[in-house]
Formats: sequence, structure tokens, C-alpha cells
Amino acid sequence: MSEPSLDEVQARRALAQAEAAHKKQPHDLGVQERLARALVGLIDVLLLDGKSVAAVPLAERALAEAKVVLDRAPGDRDGTLVLADAHDRRARVIDELVLDAEIAARLEPNTVPDHLPPDPEDVPAEWRKALELLEPLASRKGDDVDVLERLASIHGRTAIWLDDHARREESFGHHRAALVCAERVARIRPRDHASKGALALAHNALGHHYAEGDQLEDAVRHHDASRALNEWLVRRDPKDSHWRHCLGIDLENLCDACTRLGDQKRALEHAKQCVRVREVLCARRDSTAERRSQLADAHRDVAELSMDLSDADQALPHYRAMLGILGELAAERPADVDLQFRLADGQLVLGYALEDQGKLRDAVAVYRTALDTDSKLSQLEPKEARWRANTAHCHLCLGLVLLDLGDADESATHADLGLSILTAELGQRRDDRGLLNDLATFHGELARAFANHGMSDLAIDHHGAAEAIDRRLLELDPTDKDALAGLAATYDALAELHEYRGDVEDALRCSREVMRADERLAASDPESVEYRTRLAQATIHYAHALLSAQQPAEAQVELGRVGDQLARLARLVPKDDGVRTLRAQVDRVLGETLRELGETDAAETHMKRALDAVRAAIESAADPKPYFLHETEALESLGELRLELGRAAEARDDLEQALRRRRRAASEVPDDAWAQRDLARTLDALGDCYEALGELDEAQRVRAESARITDRFGEP
Repeated sequence: MSEPSLDEVQARRALAQAEAAHKKQPHDLGVQERLARALVGLIDVLLLDGKSVAAVPLAERALAEAKVVLDRAPGDRDGTLVLADAHDRRARVIDELVLDAEIAARLEPNTVPDHLPPDPEDVPAEWRKALELLEPLASRKGDDVDVLERLASIHGRTAIWLDDHARREESFGHHRAALVCAERVARIRPRDHASKGALALAHNALGHHYAEGDQLEDAVRHHDASRALNEWLVRRDPKDSHWRHCLGIDLENLCDACTRLGDQKRALEHAKQCVRVREVLCARRDSTAERRSQLADAHRDVAELSMDLSDADQALPHYRAMLGILGELAAERPADVDLQFRLADGQLVLGYALEDQGKLRDAVAVYRTALDTDSKLSQLEPKEARWRANTAHCHLCLGLVLLDLGDADESATHADLGLSILTAELGQRRDDRGLLNDLATFHGELARAFANHGMSDLAIDHHGAAEAIDRRLLELDPTDKDALAGLAATYDALAELHEYRGDVEDALRCSREVMRADERLAASDPESVEYRTRLAQATIHYAHALLSAQQPAEAQVELGRVGDQLARLARLVPKDDGVRTLRAQVDRVLGETLRELGETDAAETHMKRALDAVRAAIESAADPKPYFLHETEALESLGELRLELGRAAEARDDLEQALRRRRRAASEVPDDAWAQRDLARTLDALGDCYEALGELDEAQRVRAESARITDRFGEP
């Protein structure tokens, strides 16, 4: 048993004095009430000190003593208040006991408890009894602050309890009642700090309620109201750390809600303000490790939002500040697993950010540090599989960056180490779905990296391994949509690789498998726009593969099927730009098919229609960037057809526009082999066009540029 705190000593002394007075004057109503209040006061202290078990007999006794007061003076205001307080404290004690029992059951699931935990429903039942006592008092005298404060507190606690137990419909009325009562108190005491704080708390709780129900605009409104109140309190009492801490919580909540709304800029401003608030708190003498940890979280929010807004220069200092704080905390508490994990995770995200900025050697250094941190985690908890999975992921990150740096040998070493860790784990847990997913992802990442570096044999091997794992996942659960989507993605990547290598039959086979997987997904949820869109896209790709395999008639049949699929999609989302873009892709591939069949006039009509549809989508879209690739492909198809028809001047205009798009796309990912090869292919087509027009210098210039790209990234 821990030593009692000073507050507990004082509360027990007050109880002893009240008991002594009651012994001398057992029939005095004021003394009886004093005894009940002393019991309530001691319960408050014990709950704050985490001694809920010790508070159990006191809660029962407080209830009994408070009932005596009201029995002797029915309707008495003070007696009603103390009995309501006793019901409230009994509810809180029961709630703590239930929570303790749940935690014990999670930590020791096979241990039989010494005694049965109380019924959780007793918690709201006790609060209902308290509200039944207080509400008549409030209706008799509407400006009784003591009554209103208790009503606000108990309605608020009831609402939060109901939210925590997934009873949102019941909780909303309590949230509103808590807010109304808190507003009435704040109007009666407009300068009182505690009243403002209680009102801020009510707004904050209602904001959380709305956020959990995805009513994000309402959530922002209430969190912002709480922020304004806490800012007022900070201005009035700048030395009080509590109000500043509450302001930090408001800013975190606003940041989260704005992020979920898609308003990253506003979220970033709130995150920056939160950093400033947390920095002030951490600079004070009473700063704690928890506050420093909260500052680290605030720095991470700023960093991640900055990365979302493509501002790596702003993100990196905040990532480093986060790691500096977490590193200090981890050094102070080296056995704290949670801290070590947060440090390792933070090191990984800093590595990702450095990669995005092209600082690959810095990323390597950070990933090596993350490996050291994961090693400490494994030493702290040798049996914890998560730490071994983290270590494998670090090896993967190192392997991928080292491959980009040209160190193929060390890259292979880290890739093999990561794979060996996961494979060894799989030997012990053959049907572990999470582990199988990790391993499939690992193989997929390696395959994409090898493909990007022109190492297609290795890429195909790793995609094959990922395919086998996806099929194993489907054996375990044939309805696993994630595994089906993973299988489709693997075959899609294989089809692209085989097409690049000129393996037409293999590309066709893989495209067919993509379509089959997406057909199963669409059948699992016929109303899903996402799955129907995937199926339409897969069918378009399959038609393109048929065209590459010199089967234009079969391609035309498949494109007819896509038309039916798009008609169903149009009924589900009649104004969707994505559906319009799919129609454009169908027109483009159908144009290429008709070109192969010799129907050049019809081919040109479809290609022009494809280009017009994509450009219409670009004009109407809030973010046109996703449609630029489709515009580029439509321009290239049209340009190549017009060149074939002897209309080189028109072809040049089309291909020069396509080239501008290809250059921009390639400049955004300068090390991406696929983007660079696409650029080279467009340059080659434009070179043919210049040659047909007799512009030989221009033809030589673009072909030389294409050759430089091909020397580095391989044939387009």
C-alpha cells in the first residue's frame, strides 16, 4: 500500500473531525450534513490518487449518511445537494472499478478475479438518481449556481459514459443539457474562471461527440468555441498552466477535425499554434514528461501536415524537434516500451520525409538509427513479434534507399535480412493474416524497386512471391477483399512488366487475372462504385493487352463490355468526373483498336472524343492533376494516328502538347524509371513526326534526349 498523499491525510483528518462532532451531536442536521460532505471529499481524493477500491465502503457510507439528512428534512436544498453528490461519487467509484476489472482481464485473461466486478449499468443509474434530485431544484430556482454546476457536471459525465459505450443517440441530450447548464452559470458569473472552464469543457465534449459521428463542421464549431474560452482564460491568467494545457487540447482537436475535413492548411495553422502553446508549458518549472511528450506529438502534427502540403523544408525541422524530445524522454526512461516504440516510429517517418526530399544518405543514417532503437525494443520484450516486424521493415527501407544509391550488394543484404525475419515468424505462425500481409507488402515493395531500376527478372520473382501469399490469404478467407485487391494489384504490375519485356502472352494472361479478381470484388458488392470502377479499368487494360497481342476483334468485344459497365456506373454516380474519364479511356483504346482494324476515320472520331472528354473533366475538376495522364495518352494516340495518315503537322501539335505533360510528370519523379521511359517514348514519336516534316535538326535533338534517357533507364 502506498503512502497517503497530503490531500488524503487532510481529507481523513476532516472526516475524523466530522465523525467526532457527529458522535457528540448525533441529531444535529448540520453536523450530519458535514459528515456526509467529509465522506464525499475523501472519496474525491481517493479517486484522484487511483484508490478506487478504498473508496467503495466510503461511497456506500456517504450515500447512507446523505439519505439521513434528506429523510430528516425532506425537500431541503442542502440535503438534496449532498445526496446528489453521494450518488455522483458512487457512480464514479463503480466506473473506476469496472475499468480496473477490464484492464486486469486484458493483462491476465486466464486469471479468475477474486470478486465479481460491479454491473456497468449501475454507473448511469446512479447519475440518473442524482439528476432526478437536482432537476426539481433547478426548475424552482433557475439561477441557483450550485445546482446548475452539478447538473452540468453530471449531464456531461453521463454523456461521455454513453459515448464510450456506443450509445450516441442517448448521449446527445445529455451533452446539450450539460452545455445549456454551463452557459447559464457562465451568464450568471461572467468573470468567473471556473465557470468559463466548465463551459469550455462542455463545448469540447460536444465537439468530440460530433467528431465521432463524422459531423465535422459541428465538431469544429464547438472545439473552436472551447478554444475561444480557453484563450480568454489564458489571457486573464497567463501563469495558470491548466488553462494553457486545455487550450493545447482544443488546438489538437481542431487540427484533427480540419484534417479529416480535408482542410490541411487550416489544420496546419492550428497545429503550429499548438506547438507554441506546448512550448510555453514545457519551458515552465512545473513541466512534466507528459507535457514534453505532448509537445513531441504537436511537432509531428506540423511535420505530417507540412508533408501533405508538399512543404518538406518546413516538415524536417519539426520531425527533428519531435525526435529530440522523444530521444531525451527515452534516455530518461530506457525501459519504457511505449517511448522506445514512438522513437523508432518517428525515426522511420523522418526517413520517409528525407527520401521525399531526395536526401537519401541522410535517410540511410536515420534508418540505421531506427534499427538500433528496434533492437532495444526487442531486448526489452524478446517475445513481442511486433518489434521483429518493425526491424524487418527498417531493413526493407534501408535496402530500397541503398538500391537507389547504387549499392546493390548492401541493399540485397538488408532485403534478405528483412525477409528472413518475416519468413522465420511465418514458420511459427503460418496462418497469421497480419504477418502474411506484411510479407506480401515486403515482396511488392522490392518488386517495384527492382522494376524501377530495370531489374525485371528480380521484380517478377518478388511479384510471384507476393501472388502466392495473396492466394494463401484467399485460401484462409475467400471473401477477403483486401487480399483480392492485393492479388489484382500484383497481376497488374506483372502485366506491365511483361508488356515492357515484350512477353505479350504473359502480359495478356496477367491482365486477364486482374480482370477476374476485380470481377470477384464487384460481385461481392454490386453497388460499390469503387469496385465497378476497378472492373471497368481492368477491362480497359485487358482490351489494351489484347490489342498488343494482335487480337483487335477480341479487344473490341471487351470494350463493348466496358460500355455496359460504365452505363451501370453512370446510374450510380451520374455526374462523376471519374466515370467520364473512364469513358474517355474506352474511346481512346477503342480508337487504337479500330486503327488496327484499318477503320481510321472511326478511330480518329473516338480518339478526339476521348480527348474532349478528358479536357472537360480537367476544366470542371477541383483538382485536375489526376486527369493530366489521360489527356497525355489521348494526345499521343491521336498524334500517332495522324502521323500514320500523313498529317504530320497536326500530329506535331498533338505530340508537342503531350511532351509538355510528359516532361512535367517526369520532373516530379526524376528517378522513376516508368515516367522517364514514357517521356522517351513520346520523344521518339515526336522525332518521327519532325522527320516526316523535314525538320531534321529537331528530330535529331529529341532523339538524342531520348537516347540519354534510355541509356539510364532502359528501353521505353
